[in-house]
Amino acid sequence: MIWQYLLPFIIFAQTATPSATSIPTPSFIPTPTPFPLTISNLPSQVTSGQQFNLTLNLHAKVNLSYQFKVYGGVNGDNYSYEIQNGGTWINGYNGAWDSLPQFSTDTSGNSTLGLTVRFRTDKSSGTSQLVAKVKETASNVYITSGNYSLDVIDPSPTPIPPTNTPVPPTNTSTPPTNTPYPPTSTPTPTPVATETPLPTITPTLVNTPTELPVNQTFSSITDVLGTSTSAAVSTASSSLSNLLPLIFIVAGGILLATPLIVSQIKTKWSQRK
Repeated sequence: MIWQYLLPFIIFAQTATPSATSIPTPSFIPTPTPFPLTISNLPSQVTSGQQFNLTLNLHAKVNLSYQFKVYGGVNGDNYSYEIQNGGTWINGYNGAWDSLPQFSTDTSGNSTLGLTVRFRTDKSSGTSQLVAKVKETASNVYITSGNYSLDVIDPSPTPIPPTNTPVPPTNTSTPPTNTPYPPTSTPTPTPVATETPLPTITPTLVNTPTELPVNQTFSSITDVLGTSTSAAVSTASSSLSNLLPLIFIVAGGILLATPLIVSQIKTKWSQRK
């Protein structure tokens, strides 16, 4: 029965006793050591094939000569960058150290160097990594920087000038093929009367009659005209008799040709009207 009264006091005493608290030991966080070689003035984006500038900052041994390289690329490629030395471009990864210029640190071990670099046009563009590396000229001691990122884009295509040459119109006018032809009807020639030449009449010399006395009588025409006159009259009569048929022929030809001549005159007169 007594325990029923004492039990609450015992429990209270146990819970009220403070327990020892453990204090955690603080952990040591080391201060990060800066890289002795850094890159500054690096653009965030460059164009493939176009050169750009950057700066190397070195803190190393004092008054010592160094040589340098920069290299990198897209998807782990280290051969995408080239360094300009004078008029020559040298691959930043596998180029010979002796082909690159030298630089030296000062009495504090510091040195700053400006570089001209380009991304090769035959390499893939995208997000590229870039690393700097220096070497002591007299020994094989190397210092490497951290990784730097920049975007590489392809150059814009060169615009091609238009080649639209004006084309002459194809619808050329065709000359008419309807060539006028001469009329096929041949006019009928009109017969023209041919004049028959008349025979030339040669005049015959007639002798002058001899004057006869008044009281002389003539027995015949021969006695009056004389022999020669009679012969001339006889010849003229004979010639006239020979010409009569010819005269009739010519007159008939003229009569026949008269209608044709009149028809031609009428035709020409109507054409003039």
